[in-house]
Amino acid sequence: MSSEPTNHPLQAELEAARRRIARLERVADRRRYATKLQSTLFQIADLSASDIPMPEFFAKLHAIIGELTYAENFFVALLDPEQHTWSMAYYVDQVDKTPIAELQNISIDRLSGTLTAYVLRMGQMVFADEQKQRELHESGEVGSYGADCVEWLGCPLKVGKTLLGVMTIQSYDTAKRYSRGDMSFMQFVSRHVATAVSRKQDDERIQRANKELESRVEQRTAELKAALQQVQEENTQRQRSQQIQMACYDIALHSQTSTPMVDFLKQVHHIINELIDARDFYVALYDHDSGLLQFPYLIDKYMESHETLVLPFSELDKSHLFTAKVLKTGLTHIFHEKDIRTLRPDLIASKTAPTAWMGVPLIQNHRTIGAVVLQSHIEGFQFVPADRELMEFVASHLSAAVQRRLDAESLAQAHRQLQEANDRLEARIKERTEALEELLAQRNAIAEKLAHDAHHDVLTGLPNRALLLDRLNNAIDRFKRKKALAFAVLFLDLDRFKVINDSLGHLYGDQLLKAVSKRLLDCVRPGDTVARMGGDEFCILLDDINDFAEVEKIAHRVLTALSTAFLLDEHKIYTSTSIGITTNVIRYKDAESVIRDADAAMYRAKAEGKNRYSFFSEQLLKNAMDRLQLETDLRQAVEDRALEVFYQPIYALASGEIIGFEALSRWRHPLRGMISPVTFIGIAEETGIIGELTDHVFEQASQAVLEWQEKYREIYPVNVNLSARQISDINLLQDLLEMLHFHKLPRNAIKIEITESLLINNFDGAQSLLQALQQAGITVLLDDFGTGYSSLNYLHQFPINAIKIDRSFVRQSTDSAKAKGLLAGISFIAKQMHLALVAEGVETMEQLRVLREFDVEFAQGYLFGAPMPKADAEKLIVKKVHPVFATLASSQQSVQSG
Repeated sequence: MSSEPTNHPLQAELEAARRRIARLERVADRRRYATKLQSTLFQIADLSASDIPMPEFFAKLHAIIGELTYAENFFVALLDPEQHTWSMAYYVDQVDKTPIAELQNISIDRLSGTLTAYVLRMGQMVFADEQKQRELHESGEVGSYGADCVEWLGCPLKVGKTLLGVMTIQSYDTAKRYSRGDMSFMQFVSRHVATAVSRKQDDERIQRANKELESRVEQRTAELKAALQQVQEENTQRQRSQQIQMACYDIALHSQTSTPMVDFLKQVHHIINELIDARDFYVALYDHDSGLLQFPYLIDKYMESHETLVLPFSELDKSHLFTAKVLKTGLTHIFHEKDIRTLRPDLIASKTAPTAWMGVPLIQNHRTIGAVVLQSHIEGFQFVPADRELMEFVASHLSAAVQRRLDAESLAQAHRQLQEANDRLEARIKERTEALEELLAQRNAIAEKLAHDAHHDVLTGLPNRALLLDRLNNAIDRFKRKKALAFAVLFLDLDRFKVINDSLGHLYGDQLLKAVSKRLLDCVRPGDTVARMGGDEFCILLDDINDFAEVEKIAHRVLTALSTAFLLDEHKIYTSTSIGITTNVIRYKDAESVIRDADAAMYRAKAEGKNRYSFFSEQLLKNAMDRLQLETDLRQAVEDRALEVFYQPIYALASGEIIGFEALSRWRHPLRGMISPVTFIGIAEETGIIGELTDHVFEQASQAVLEWQEKYREIYPVNVNLSARQISDINLLQDLLEMLHFHKLPRNAIKIEITESLLINNFDGAQSLLQALQQAGITVLLDDFGTGYSSLNYLHQFPINAIKIDRSFVRQSTDSAKAKGLLAGISFIAKQMHLALVAEGVETMEQLRVLREFDVEFAQGYLFGAPMPKADAEKLIVKKVHPVFATLASSQQSVQSG
């Protein structure tokens, strides 16, 4: 029977014993740590209760903390909320060696972006290892300040809710890191430290207060001691004092009299001479502001008087005068013979030097106003301390007496000056009152003028729109129940005023408006209102009128008056007017509606041929509202870029090849269908949106040329028409060039068409624009040539590249010998001026043959194609030569063979 091993239970028991020992050792380690921690905390508590200075306290605290955790880098920053600063109370860092002296009384703002500031903001302990530091930096909470550390542990020093500062330890060594125990330990320590810091700061404040109190007590004690000594001295010299007091009383008594200053000082001299040997005696007075040093009283063995001196206070110490030294220092000076020989050898040489000299300052309100001086010429004479004390006492009373005298004299002088100033002031007040009365009268006149100007036109003096509306509303109220005619309103607009204003200038335009105003006033009855509405628009209110014939009579009178020539300086100017009329028969409720309808009637008169009048009707209102809606829709269409650009082809007549296009706007209204350009282009020009519309055409045309260039490797230029507004646009050329540059197109890719009428109506502006376009290399075509603006007379005045013969001229060329003759003349002139010819509106083969016969180079019209979308235009580009030219060639061959 085999036996089992006997050592197995022993090994298990041994292993269990080992585990118990290890557990006991850990318990022992924790107890030893707890004991050490408790000891450390006791040390901190004892240290906190001690009265040692703050720097020594933190140094010992550093050593204690270092026993339980890694604290080689340790600092404490304390706040001063009253000064809004912070200071390093203790600072030890093995990497950042900034001297602690440089870390004192620094603005709190400079903490922004630091971990310390982050602790203060959070109000709680912050532990930042490398990852936490990166997160804070990336979030913007903390910037990059100081040397980079591996771990950073900062605890706020708080007492209640009050933040006193931050206590920090940090490690630059990856092998030395902080545990949760270290964090708990630092948090616990920070609470004790905060209490200690708060108590020590309170102690320091108490110590400072005690020192200040002790200083005040010492000062007060010294003052009391001096006062006691003075009393004792006064008691020992009572009789002397009584004598001096009597002298001072006499001086004060004499100072109250009205005797002149010199007599007063003579009496003072006599009083002093009874107290001390003062046979040679003088008084000097000093004015700090002017620097004048005067000697109002002087008795001297060798001198009868002394001249007035000018000594600025800043230069008194440079003067050799003994008196200047007294004035400068405000102290008594005594000089005996030995001193005088050294300081004033000039006096010794002249044998006028005194043997003793004493000057006592006259001080008033802490300022030296002068000096009283005693000097002796007796051999061996000396002033003793008692003399000095006596004179200083007398001088203190004398200074007040002298000051009163000076004040009295100053007061008397000031009274005289005040009286003079008062007299001047009264004169100025009288003068000012008269000026104010005049100003008030001017203001009243201005107020009246402003009231007048608020309701009248400044240029013509006529009532303005506001006054007209007021009178019109009154008329509506007066006649609102009357169904018969009671009042009428005539709305006028001058024909061709813009042409006159632009060609002759605004000065003549203003003169014309004034002359028109005068003629209108001559056309109406007394009591009627003629108002200027603005620009070249006028309005007439015929009040209390009951005959339509009378209304028409006045309208005829106005038409006749304004159609007669106006003579403005050397210019004879013709204009006319279009008049819209409405009356109260329509039963208006407000003045604005009356003006609206009269305006609509005026536009009807213009549309019928100008220089006439038209009465308002309900149909006119409907037309006006329809036009307003159309204007609104057009604005929206332009804003939405809903208008289409169509392209009409232009062909070279010699080759039959397509050479370019003219861009034309087309508007497909969502409800009304295709709207004629004749309708919406006029609206666009009147409303001012023509510029945006043309910009859209420019952009679409440029895009089309670019696409065709990329597809067909050739430039097919597009002509774009300019409006009147764009001729005056100073940015037009620059915008065009920038657009061409943006699309990388040559400057011949876009050509400009301008009508004769625009050139003539804006002569100077058009010339400037055309010259700029030519200089920039932009081709310019004169559109609608031959429409009746004396074309040949103006042709040589405009820098253009081509002429477009108007369609009406082309239409007559087949059946009018005169038209053919003019066509031949135009062709000849174009060749002489090196201008290209383009015919518009070509519709028949016969017209095409005539144009080729007269050497017209290019043509466009329905014969070749109507304006079409871009896709259809591309089909013509692909064909290149239009079929009509093959037909023309065939017919010509048939004629020749026949």
